[in-house]
Amino acid sequence: MRKIVLLLSLLSFAYAEENLEDLKRQLQELQKKIDQLEKGGRPQETAKPFEPADRSLQLKLKYSDSLRVYAPFSQRAFLPNISLIVQGSYINRNVSDKTYQDLLFGHSHADHSHGISERGFNLDYAELYFYAPVDPYFDLYAVIPFTEDGAEVEEAYFVTRGLPYGFQLKAGKFRSSFGRLNVFHPHMWDFTDLPLPYLRFLGEEGYSDKGVQVTWLAPTPFYLLIGGEALQGEQGPTFNRKFVYTGFVKTSFDVGNLSVLAGTSAMTDRYDTRLYGADLTARYGIDSYRYVALQAEYLYRDKQEKDKGAYAQLVWRFHNRWRTGIRYEFVDQHKTSYGYAWMLEFNPTEFSRFRLQLGQRKLFGEETSKRVNEVSLIFQMAIGAHGAHPF
Repeated sequence: MRKIVLLLSLLSFAYAEENLEDLKRQLQELQKKIDQLEKGGRPQETAKPFEPADRSLQLKLKYSDSLRVYAPFSQRAFLPNISLIVQGSYINRNVSDKTYQDLLFGHSHADHSHGISERGFNLDYAELYFYAPVDPYFDLYAVIPFTEDGAEVEEAYFVTRGLPYGFQLKAGKFRSSFGRLNVFHPHMWDFTDLPLPYLRFLGEEGYSDKGVQVTWLAPTPFYLLIGGEALQGEQGPTFNRKFVYTGFVKTSFDVGNLSVLAGTSAMTDRYDTRLYGADLTARYGIDSYRYVALQAEYLYRDKQEKDKGAYAQLVWRFHNRWRTGIRYEFVDQHKTSYGYAWMLEFNPTEFSRFRLQLGQRKLFGEETSKRVNEVSLIFQMAIGAHGAHPF
């Protein structure tokens, strides 16, 4: 009997020792992962890139480095990525806020919007961003900006993950894929404000609306995306009637270190208003972090009268943490309003940004014209896990 007890004791000790060794190995692996994270790296198994289902987000890294600033890590699967982005600004202009707003939008645009910062110090917004896969079939996104005037749902939509034949469905409230800049949230703009054609035709922050979008990714050796949208038509200075329809074609290709993105778009209501757009982006990579990017768009509006406008901007990332750029813009409505802007941007880390911008606009309003000089300084801070934005 004693022999049996002794044998069982030895077996238990050997089993416990084996478990202890296994526990030691697990602790050593965990310590390696912790050391790697403390040094700014990532464990091997979590180093996969962010791969959203939404196709309007998939070429982001190719044409903009903003993702490097606002996607420091990704949280565990099936838990939502949650981030908070805060922007504040100091603005100085040589005209009053009301005069500036009237020159941009006319007297009918009575209320100040957080899309146009007032003179002095501003808390522009605090933006909450949510993203998570719902199940194997859907992804869910939501963007909720907070201002001193309150909160709103800027975007809240789902996209499908596995429809056949290259199709994808998006539904909810989202930023329209019309044009090049419209899909960007304000903190992803290269300049502090939108160019004049967007302000006059699409509003202070672009066009976001409720509806559905269907896209088809063509089975071609280069990127070719064709899509259409049916929207409620409740927002923006151009479309103020029910239901708006959009169509767009976007393509991309590489030639050595040069990446090119081009697109055409159209937006129409059921009556007599049309908006057309064409855009081109060319980005040349100098090395792993330096690049030069040229971006231009042309917009044409047919609404009672025919208006047109365009902008062109050149951005140079000349250092790992520094960028600078220039922009020219114009809108032809009765008389031609135009403007220039220069910006210098510094990113101390992946989570913070400061931008100085100098600009001048010659604006023709309904009754008067002014030359507006502006100096702005903004800061942006980001915490949490933030996925890719539109490319």
